[in-house]
Amino acid sequence: MPFNVLILFALVQGVTEFLPVSSSGHLQLLHTQVGAPTPRDMLALEIAAHAGTLLAVLAYCARDLVGIGRDTLKSVRQKKSTDGAQLLLTLVIATVPLFAAGWLLYDLIAAYTRNVLIVVAVANLVFAVLLAAADRLFLRVRKLHHLRPLDAIIIGAMQTLALVPGVSRSGIVITAARILSCERQDAARLSLLLSIPAILGAVAVLWSDLPRLDTPLNQLLTLAALSFVVALPAIAFLMKWVRHASYDIFVVYRLLFAAVIFAVIAGVIPGS
Repeated sequence: MPFNVLILFALVQGVTEFLPVSSSGHLQLLHTQVGAPTPRDMLALEIAAHAGTLLAVLAYCARDLVGIGRDTLKSVRQKKSTDGAQLLLTLVIATVPLFAAGWLLYDLIAAYTRNVLIVVAVANLVFAVLLAAADRLFLRVRKLHHLRPLDAIIIGAMQTLALVPGVSRSGIVITAARILSCERQDAARLSLLLSIPAILGAVAVLWSDLPRLDTPLNQLLTLAALSFVVALPAIAFLMKWVRHASYDIFVVYRLLFAAVIFAVIAGVIPGS
């Protein structure tokens, strides 16, 4: 695969994986413009790119993860709740619906939505509006350790919508957290922490679908490294942005992105 395509793939995946703008939607559009590789190559590239972004979020969230582990051990030893243990419980409960829905519905969703740009366009349009409403209409008073099991179930149920291309896993988690009155920065932090099991699950599913590795290993390692390098500043940008501003910039971007996809569908913007 040409090196410039690897760079483009890494840029798209690394930047959009953690921003609330839909990485799957961007990859769908990318395929129409540069041409998709073979299905087997595509699986290998997705595994490598996800591996790179996983390393990036682990690096960025290392302090959070250590704190969660330390608090959880303290809770076990002292037999009392801590903020970290409460957050771990939230993450586990919120992850279960995504894994369950992915296991039960993956083939069905893939059959009806793969390479369907109209799904991506409509999903970006609808969930951009939903993110804007959630960010503007609900209070900002709760921290992550304030979330209870019922809140985690709600977040997890909404996260399953991310199985549909164009919805954005990060975006729907942030939307759910804002509806539950989480502060903007905490909503983004929750989406990062929940991305860890989500990406691990995605890699496992993709790997199980890959019969053998045809793509050269050096290309896959290069893509993983590039995705890591691109994803890390993208995460930092998101967390710095939401400290002082709303999610409006991402809402506007998603509306414009949906318009671009509609233009591609209509033939105004030609594909490959």
